[in-house]
Amino acid sequence: MSDPHLTYSQPRKPGKSANGGKFLGTLLLFSLLSIGPVQGCAYADQSLSPPGQNSSAIANQPPSPSSLASPSPMLPQAIADKIIADLAQRTGEPTSAFQVQSSENKTWPDSCLGLAQEGQMCAQVMTPGWQVTVQSGEKNWVYRTNQNGRTVLLES
Repeated sequence: MSDPHLTYSQPRKPGKSANGGKFLGTLLLFSLLSIGPVQGCAYADQSLSPPGQNSSAIANQPPSPSSLASPSPMLPQAIADKIIADLAQRTGEPTSAFQVQSSENKTWPDSCLGLAQEGQMCAQVMTPGWQVTVQSGEKNWVYRTNQNGRTVLLES
């Protein structure tokens, strides 16, 4: 009768270890993984190069300030119309008397666009929007809006 606590294992062949296959497989896997990102980066870097330019030459050039800034999209016409209508109502002049002089994307410090009145509650959340300068003759007015133009405030 055999002892239940004894187990039988096959004798190993000389020069082979039990984990030899796993070790070689793991080594091969890590080798492939370490090569993959290098090839991927080189490919991505080359694909970003303009035709006829070497990617290493571009990588060594310092970025120009204009390449770091994203171009501002144009002020939507609906927001410009809303601002001009508000100004025409305030002044009593026709809307045709006003024109947008400039507009710039801004991020305001709160939902009141940084123009909170005393006692007014404002959500303390960064609010993207517009700063718009409107002109009529020699006079200028500066407005602040949120991104979609629902909130339109005249700076004092």
